[in-house]
Amino acid sequence: MSARPKVMLLSCGGTIASAVKPGVGAMPSLDVGEMARQVPGVADAADLSSRVARLVASPHMTFRDLLDLAAMAREAIDAGSDGVVITQGTDTIEEIHKGVSKAYGCGAGLGLLGVATDGDVALCHRFAGSPEHTIGSVSKGVDREKQGKFLEDHHIASKTDCHTCWARPICSGGCYHEAHVHYGDSSHANLHYCTWVRSWTHTCLTIYGALAEKNPAFLARFDA
Repeated sequence: MSARPKVMLLSCGGTIASAVKPGVGAMPSLDVGEMARQVPGVADAADLSSRVARLVASPHMTFRDLLDLAAMAREAIDAGSDGVVITQGTDTIEEIHKGVSKAYGCGAGLGLLGVATDGDVALCHRFAGSPEHTIGSVSKGVDREKQGKFLEDHHIASKTDCHTCWARPICSGGCYHEAHVHYGDSSHANLHYCTWVRSWTHTCLTIYGALAEKNPAFLARFDA
């Protein structure tokens, strides 16, 4: 009998499971279990099994999905797994703790860029390979004029649909790639998942309040 723990890896999609599709950018399509097995040391640390639970972008996860994941995790434990790892996450608890108020949905085009195999520099990894969202190249550098225009057009102040939303400081209109896919415009607010974002943020606020009261030491890790 193996002394190593048995771990089930449930893959849900998201950035970690994404691969580039020409003209669109990165979309969830990979089995993270296969990726994890390539990490040095994993095979020695645990007996790893995996299951593709979902292949969706993070904003498309629903509460039904979360309930299904809970059932899958319980099923894995009942079948003999010592632990379950779900490859889907969020920075919301840390952002609440630090009082983050975002001007931009993420760091795309700001502190985060993506480089395609041909050397073109895109707004982020999900836009890599999309000429429409290229703002420079490895050989010539970033086109600061294009970058500046992008940051101006995508600032939360330009998204009037978001101005009355209480979750705006955390969401800031959401993912630019999601907006591009759904509306054909990366600067558009992601109205298709507003209800989900508000529900998720409310859940995180509830969890944060419980942690602050019952286990404040957990939150101390975010002070570094």
